[in-house]
Amino acid sequence: MTCRPGSSSFWEARNSLTLRSIWENVIADGLDEVQIVTWNDQHEHHNIRPSTGKQWPAYDMTAYYIQWFKTGTRPTIERDVLYYNHRIQNPSLVPTTQTSANLAVCKAGCPATNDVELVGFLTSAGRLEITQGTTTYGEDKTAGGVQAIRTTLAVGTPTFRLKRSGATVVQFQSMHPVVGSIAYQDLLYRAGSSARAALPSCAASCANGEARCRLCPGEPMWLKR
Repeated sequence: MTCRPGSSSFWEARNSLTLRSIWENVIADGLDEVQIVTWNDQHEHHNIRPSTGKQWPAYDMTAYYIQWFKTGTRPTIERDVLYYNHRIQNPSLVPTTQTSANLAVCKAGCPATNDVELVGFLTSAGRLEITQGTTTYGEDKTAGGVQAIRTTLAVGTPTFRLKRSGATVVQFQSMHPVVGSIAYQDLLYRAGSSARAALPSCAASCANGEARCRLCPGEPMWLKR
């Protein structure tokens, strides 16, 4: 998502769907060259580089698609990794401090998406689940590869899960609680992954908003054994 608070505008990314769709279309169209111009455009909330809020999912996913684009072969996923992506507030919430005249509006005429997304880089078929409070949304995926589900975002802290044959293979919680009231509008997507959440020092640093969070291991986690 690109967000320009200074001009009260944004462009909706629909979690990671825009990123994944662009790469898949580029590969399907057989283009010869791709230029990534948004590596560190953090001022506009439009960056691939890892940060304390967006973490590593865009970086990892981009690495996957770059390899596919360069080699012409879809990479083999060597380990199960789950990636989540969601806002920390419903975009329709009315701030108690910020004035309505300063609220960002989508320049493309699109509504802001109020979804929580779970993307699985799966070694084989499985069931993806998102739990919010007492409600669980899930879908059975009949094949491995890149699989995604999404459901309406709710107040609280989402839990994400991968199951096979009824048994939980991967389970972890978002590092970003969703609030029910706001003083200021915050449309920035937060993200994270199961693999990097398993690294205690990294998880603690990122949860505390420390700069050293950006120094956590940088290899594509979908490939590392």
